[in-house]
Amino acid sequence: MARENKKIALRTIRLSKKLDDLLQKDANSKRITVGTLISTILTKYSQWDRYTEKFDMITLRKESIKAILEATEDETLIRKARELGAKVPREFLMFWFKKTDLESYLHYLELLCNYGGFARYEFEAEDHVYTITLLHNMGEKWSIFLKYVMEEGILTTIGSLPKFEINEGSLVIRIGTS
Repeated sequence: MARENKKIALRTIRLSKKLDDLLQKDANSKRITVGTLISTILTKYSQWDRYTEKFDMITLRKESIKAILEATEDETLIRKARELGAKVPREFLMFWFKKTDLESYLHYLELLCNYGGFARYEFEAEDHVYTITLLHNMGEKWSIFLKYVMEEGILTTIGSLPKFEINEGSLVIRIGTS
């Protein structure tokens, strides 16, 4: 596979010694250069942080979310997931991508997983079927919540109803394309 030819810009920045030491320590632990670490940090900012700041998002430990889910009745969980699924994805897609289609929805889902910690994201496309696997360690209620958020989100943004397979530690989504 040929390496993609990307345009780059060279920047010189001033950092405090304390911040530089922290970046060097973290880069060493990840076995990458400080430049690569800074690029990763800035990429996350450009793809996620600058948008989520405008959507009043908060960060919670998975343990906290799991406890809330366990204390919630299934009917309430499903109703709230559907309400959120009908509203939030469409708003994000229009704000981020200025369109609501399958491609932008899949990119949105990938961002939620990569940066929002929703799950580990795996994607396959074969014979006009997209298969998305969301792997997590949040339990079956998280899978149920994700299923109804995704079902409503996909239905209201792209107009097709996917098939789901719910498991304790995963959710498999199959979307037929023609």
